[in-house]
Amino acid sequence: MNERSATPASADERLARWCRRSIVLRSRRAVLEALLGPTEGQTCLEIGAGGLGALLRRRGGQWFSADFGLAAAERLRRLYGESAGVIGEDGRLPFSEGHFDAVVIVDTLERRKDDLALIEQVHRALKPAGRLVIEAPFHKPSPLHPLRRLLGFTDARLGQVRPGYRQADLYEVLKDGFDVQEVRVFSGFFAEAFEYSARRSAERRVRGPTAWTAEELEPREFARLMRIYGGFFPWAWAGALLDRVLPFRGHRIALRAKRRLWIPRKTPILRDGRSIAEATLRTRIGTASPLAEIQREQQPGR
Repeated sequence: MNERSATPASADERLARWCRRSIVLRSRRAVLEALLGPTEGQTCLEIGAGGLGALLRRRGGQWFSADFGLAAAERLRRLYGESAGVIGEDGRLPFSEGHFDAVVIVDTLERRKDDLALIEQVHRALKPAGRLVIEAPFHKPSPLHPLRRLLGFTDARLGQVRPGYRQADLYEVLKDGFDVQEVRVFSGFFAEAFEYSARRSAERRVRGPTAWTAEELEPREFARLMRIYGGFFPWAWAGALLDRVLPFRGHRIALRAKRRLWIPRKTPILRDGRSIAEATLRTRIGTASPLAEIQREQQPGR
């Protein structure tokens, strides 16, 4: 598909078709929509959502886009048929203060060294009671990481300066100006593994832009991409069912936070080196509590 044929309507339909054949894209869309809530009559900004942004627009409201660099902004213009804001390298958003009811950040924080600078700008651009939705890779030890690298999707290749976020990491980034209301960890190992496998297969067999810019492919190449994803779909679906019964957390994290007054806060550190957020989330369960100390003292050999 050439640039002239990549109209907003055709791109939207292509992305919807792709979403129906990708378990991971389907689950990401569902989680983002659930956290975002109604947008009818509201002013919203998406940062880094790409194709998912086109699907979020179906919920109504007035939407704006922003990304880092002129090339990314130009691609958004082709995708949505509207101007897109260029975010400065310092995280500066080209929007006025208190402009948005909601901001959605997808696949972006993990690519920025100074993620806090972007969060500060989002806080400035949100209305006083505005909400923020973030989606990013969930950082945890997993066999998915060596498999992903084996398929050629290293952190550097994906543009990531960090492998992802734990829940406590996102609390830390947001603590000065947002109250986290809901967190979801989703997309298990098998669903993610088949998604990366499908992408790798598409890269080898589909000519044109990379598989995740499907709206810019020639019609024949887009059809080929859909056949590839269609072939992986039954396996990905079975894998997603298996992910549901296994007692492991997923590989994506998303949250919704409510804006409040920006007050820089120093994170208190407990005696064992944990932050309050880590203690609350039980990342190292009970190691700082008085009861745990008594139990350690009562252990044989102490």
